[in-house]
Amino acid sequence: MFVAMRLLICMCVVAGASGLADAAAQDASTQDASTVETQAGRTEEEARALFVAGRAALEDGRYADALNHFQRSYDLSQRPQLLYNIAVAHDRLRHDDEAIAAFRAYLDAIPDASNRADVEARLEVLEREAAVAEAIAPVAAPEPEPTVEATPLRKKWWLWALVGVAAVGIGVGVGVALARDDTPDPIPADAGVIATLRFGP
Repeated sequence: MFVAMRLLICMCVVAGASGLADAAAQDASTQDASTVETQAGRTEEEARALFVAGRAALEDGRYADALNHFQRSYDLSQRPQLLYNIAVAHDRLRHDDEAIAAFRAYLDAIPDASNRADVEARLEVLEREAAVAEAIAPVAAPEPEPTVEATPLRKKWWLWALVGVAAVGIGVGVGVALARDDTPDPIPADAGVIATLRFGP
């Protein structure tokens, strides 16, 4: 009987512990659910505040700020409607490729969007502009030939050779000119002048 009593007490303890564990688990799951709901509520509030800030920035013409706010709001909420705002901000910043991608993602996420016709019209314009820009974009320019660093004129050998030749030529010319005597030589008495004298008729 003593053994039976012990067995009964052990079963009660195990059952009680099991009940407490179940109660604790239910309490923990209730707390986890409420924590998740609280975090989700905060995330929604933050996403909404970022959206409002993005809209204000867009209206003020601060498109980069608007894009940042809309992107962060989308990252938090994953609301596909924000893709439209992201596309508009990219469009205003002239990020054409990013705007096209965001507009397409918006239409894919919300196929029956009320502004679908307007978005498709803008997409058509952006795609046409992108095609024109790509067509007129210069083909990869060939690599320019490496430029030889220009040697200053004073360091060119042929210049100094010419200067030397010219200096020698000028020196010789001046020497010859100075050595030459331009005064006429006196005619010597016996210079070979023959005079014939004749007398009378």
